[in-house]
Amino acid sequence: MTIISQAYRFALRPTVAQEAVLRSHCGGQRYAFNWGLARVKANLA
Repeated sequence: MTIISQAYRFALRPTVAQEAVLRSHCGGQRYAFNWGLARVKANLA
């Protein structure tokens, strides 16, 4: 059995508007993570 492993690396060069959208998505992701973490901690307590 042969396992082939390959990876790609990309450099992003967003425009100013695209960078703002990316930052907004990262903020939303962090908010959702913190909300889920709080729910787990509340259920464990």
